[in-house]
Amino acid sequence: MSKDSWKPMPILADPKMALVVGHLPNSPIGPISIWATPNGVIRLTIGGSIIEISSEGTGLKKARSILHQALDEVAAYLAGQLRQFRVPLDWLVVSPSSRPILEYTYTIPFGEVRTYGEIAAHLGRPKAARAVGSAMAHNPIPLIIPCHRVIGSDRTLHGYGAGEGLPTKVWLLQLEGHQIVNQRVA
Repeated sequence: MSKDSWKPMPILADPKMALVVGHLPNSPIGPISIWATPNGVIRLTIGGSIIEISSEGTGLKKARSILHQALDEVAAYLAGQLRQFRVPLDWLVVSPSSRPILEYTYTIPFGEVRTYGEIAAHLGRPKAARAVGSAMAHNPIPLIIPCHRVIGSDRTLHGYGAGEGLPTKVWLLQLEGHQIVNQRVA
């Protein structure tokens, strides 16, 4: 299994709430699994084993609708046909300390990058670049929350926990029009 393989889901706030999962088994960056609740996408993994789970519960129809939207949008993004995700997100699994960081990361436009320090400064914590890095490392919804668009202050690429790691980050940045030379955004 890859380093982004299955990790246990936290218990949902309402155990009767529906949770559904769908897959893009043959994406250009490896198999993708997406989990959704009636509130939005809660998790996305790249690579690793395909996990089958099913859940019946409140909001099953809405959860399935969100899942299908997410699968369609991710497929369109990877084909170069989508620049902005519109699928709702369920922030349940994001810690309160990471949420503002990931919410800001979610707003980074297609084709643009930000540094860890720029994000920290934007959030009023200019010395918190490491906290930004930690939030990126624990991002439960990569691609949709585009942590691949976050780079070092010298424009070098730092770790990427999804898919095959840095090669996946390079592929995504190149998809968005960036030239990568020696693990650095040119």
